[in-house]
Amino acid sequence: ETAVPNEIGIRLVDTRNYLIGPASICEFALPQGVILPTDQGNVISGNNDDGILLTLSRFDEIHGNIIGLNAQGTAAIPNGRNGIRATSVVNIDIGSPDLADRNIISGNDRSGIRIDTDDFLPLGSQPSGFVFAIPVFVQGNYIGTDITGTTAIGNALDGVEIEDLASNFIGSGEEGGGNLIAGNDAGVSMTGAGATQNHVVGN
Repeated sequence: ETAVPNEIGIRLVDTRNYLIGPASICEFALPQGVILPTDQGNVISGNNDDGILLTLSRFDEIHGNIIGLNAQGTAAIPNGRNGIRATSVVNIDIGSPDLADRNIISGNDRSGIRIDTDDFLPLGSQPSGFVFAIPVFVQGNYIGTDITGTTAIGNALDGVEIEDLASNFIGSGEEGGGNLIAGNDAGVSMTGAGATQNHVVGN
């Protein structure tokens, strides 16, 4: 398969409650008479830069996609940077314990998932009215393998890379909440003084 690249596959800036994933969750928003397949997410591969880029986004969800592989989930069609980059975000879900929400994030030219902050939102700030905010939950995904989870198709750098951002959750103790992270240079990498109180659980 030959990619016809965008610069970035999907870019969300300052969004709230968006879903990148299967149409079944969005059917209420479709025009009358329009029917979309409900059992699959997006194939987000072969782009020049990041597959998905979230900036200043809150409460968005990324569920059920193939990112960095072909549509069958068996061979790499890498994004030129990260599979997903989440920068200066709050309460973003990447996958969930539900099997249908699993993302396959593999074969990308940098990290599978990069979580960081930048000058748009000062480190440690939170939107008005939030008592507690967790930047990113990463649960139930395959990161660095094919769709079966049995063959390594690693991301060139890290499976999950966290730079200067605190209180993220990579995996959980809930059944199905662990990620399969394999075949990458580092499984999970944390750098920078701000990368404190991150949780890596049940992977």
